[in-house]
Amino acid sequence: MIVLIPTNDGITIAPELKDTNAFRCLNITNGAVKEDLIRERENASLDDFIDLLEKESNFYDHPNSTLHQGAAEVAGCFHNGIVITTAINSEAKECFQKHNYEIILSRENNIINAILDYIKHFAPTESDYCCCP
Repeated sequence: MIVLIPTNDGITIAPELKDTNAFRCLNITNGAVKEDLIRERENASLDDFIDLLEKESNFYDHPNSTLHQGAAEVAGCFHNGIVITTAINSEAKECFQKHNYEIILSRENNIINAILDYIKHFAPTESDYCCCP
């Protein structure tokens, strides 16, 4: 599952999601963080930024990344993503929902604490899935 967290410093959750400079992008699998990258927004609108993430084939080709997937696989991951934030306005909420993101409001301002809280309370585990058709 892909998790996006708005941040201006990489340590805390940005208080204003629409004005954030970057997103911390994580890949969480079976309750463990497998990837943790910071993606600069580069003055793109929120909608354009999400579109870019979904279309980019090199999101996981980052030098520090161990996952190397094709564009279709990456796009598929992003359609099952979540956003962890402390507050969200209606425009940003609609934008993320349009891209099939679940929004998790956290009481934590520290990103690490928010991620741990998410993993503890919300993250699906392997036992939540069934392989039977």
